[in-house]
Amino acid sequence: MDLEVDNSLLTIVVPVHNMSGRLANLSKWLDDALTHNVKVILVHDKSEDSTGTELLGLLKRKNSHNFSLLETNAQSPGLARNCGLEIVDTPWFSFVDSDDFVYISSILELLNEAELSDCEIGVGSYVSSDLRSGEETLVQPPEAKKGTLPLHLAKKMGLWRLVLSTSSFGDIRFTDHKMGEDYLYTNLVLNRTSEIFTSSRIVYKYFYGGNSNLTSNHSVMSDMIGIIELVKSTTPVMSNAIAFRVFSIQKLTLSVLKNLKTGEKVIEKTHLLVNLVSHPIYLSRLLFTLRFKRFGL
Repeated sequence: MDLEVDNSLLTIVVPVHNMSGRLANLSKWLDDALTHNVKVILVHDKSEDSTGTELLGLLKRKNSHNFSLLETNAQSPGLARNCGLEIVDTPWFSFVDSDDFVYISSILELLNEAELSDCEIGVGSYVSSDLRSGEETLVQPPEAKKGTLPLHLAKKMGLWRLVLSTSSFGDIRFTDHKMGEDYLYTNLVLNRTSEIFTSSRIVYKYFYGGNSNLTSNHSVMSDMIGIIELVKSTTPVMSNAIAFRVFSIQKLTLSVLKNLKTGEKVIEKTHLLVNLVSHPIYLSRLLFTLRFKRFGL
């Protein structure tokens, strides 16, 4: 078993918070991770329910040295991921949300394809599933060389469908923000390389529309304003990062403007509007691809 662990290529970091009774998806893909010798670091961010006890029971049943459980009280998905990143020791790593499903064999194939292409980032496709209606949508990235990847990532973030080289990105850390932290993290990642491999291979199923989804919590929208300012303060030099910076600022700004209540924080709203009009060509491209639908994350 120890030999198998040493030969692992991929570590998946999973922040877990208030997931009592909802670990079925996690349990299923953990079996696949065990079969394919993938390491998994579960980071339990202190919960108000029995999540901690259920995680201990789950790992006891799986009984694998490939799986680790860390305990923290960060109350932040980004800081919880940071705890896991501290002990990643495989050539590649990725992130998964605890209520979603990752296709282990597919993400390993994406990793291998990225390696063969001498790329440091692999971006796969994912299925977006609405828990209320059951409707599913396939989201595929464009070819990296076409130059439209920054817009695609800003519009359909999905940090969890990326595989990342540990030697290139293992030292990058998240901020403590509860929403939008993935945009800042991705901006930092994109500014380190132009070697990106994209694939139509489905590596992930993302579930949304549930009551517990953080992205549906309007109370953290003000947190995103801080992220917008941090992204604005970056000075990227790589072409993908330069474009992604503008698109992500605009996308996050639209989300905040949509979710702030009427008459709320008028000064902040006025300030945010500057983010949109300062790059009108980028904005027109973003709005066109969004097709004037809702601007939620």
